[in-house]
Amino acid sequence: MKSNIKGAGLQELYDALLRLVNNTSERVPKGTKISRRTVALEAGKDPSLIKSDREIYNYLIKDIDHYAAAQKEKSDKKNGQTLELKARIAQLRSESERFEELWKASLARELFLLDQIDDYEQRWKKHTNVVDFVPNGSPVNH
Repeated sequence: MKSNIKGAGLQELYDALLRLVNNTSERVPKGTKISRRTVALEAGKDPSLIKSDREIYNYLIKDIDHYAAAQKEKSDKKNGQTLELKARIAQLRSESERFEELWKASLARELFLLDQIDDYEQRWKKHTNVVDFVPNGSPVNH
């Protein structure tokens, strides 16, 4: 991105713009939003320089605006994907909680049924003349 336009510090401003585009900034934090002000700060120039000499820096301003719009579009797309993923995570978490509740309910039902079976076995032993083949305390060999 070299320009044929000559101006005070124009090459430094273009170099600063490239560093911001490539996320390799030296003076401002990495990931800084691209703007005329941040390009000037990255170049070590006064931000008002770009605003005051619009005729000289017209091409630079167009490039800055172009890359700022591209960065915003990329960020918006990433934010949209993040929102979609967060919604999917919330849905899966809700579904997981629902399955956990169903699982706990089925365990409770199984325990209740085992308790009923035990109760019926105890009643059956009291009212019948049937005797177990295995004495109490003996291991069962099947």
